[in-house]
Amino acid sequence: EIEADIIVMGTHSRSKMNRFLIGSNTDRVIRITDVPVLSVKRRHEHFIVKNIAFASNFYGESYSVFKAIKSIVDLYKAKIHFVKVITPGHFETTLESRKLMEDFAKNFKLTDSSINIYNDTKVEYGINRFAKEIDADVISMETHGGSSIVQLVTGSILGDVLEGAQLPVLTIRIDEPEVSAKGIFPEMR
Repeated sequence: EIEADIIVMGTHSRSKMNRFLIGSNTDRVIRITDVPVLSVKRRHEHFIVKNIAFASNFYGESYSVFKAIKSIVDLYKAKIHFVKVITPGHFETTLESRKLMEDFAKNFKLTDSSINIYNDTKVEYGINRFAKEIDADVISMETHGGSSIVQLVTGSILGDVLEGAQLPVLTIRIDEPEVSAKGIFPEMR
């Protein structure tokens, strides 16, 4: 057994039904590993990383995940673009979102970063559209690594981002329980 720092996997498109019924190797690996997974759809002659989009809710659970992403940011001297996608069903005020993201950026003492709040109908649409708008080289995101049964009922943002993305997606699994905005902003009801 190899103690890898990162797993790089090729991936290809599948229908949602096929992804549920037979899954994908990428989905399985992400669910069982503690190692970051870089999913790549097409061959890259020269893998140059200048812009990384980091999509997150920026709650406490995101801090441990970002340590691995920051090492890649530092390695490539890349600009990190924080993005929080706001959807009609999961509204959060700009003030609340910006505070979360500013505190997050300050914690990591980043010198080349941007904070972006993106509104869209679905999180996965917003992530892919934002990445395209900023000409990102990589999308990075966290996942709770839910089971296929959970994904059937609730859907999988990660699976849908992987499906729609034409660029590499770096995924890191969160081991901590999911946190809601109400835990951070008790006045939200």
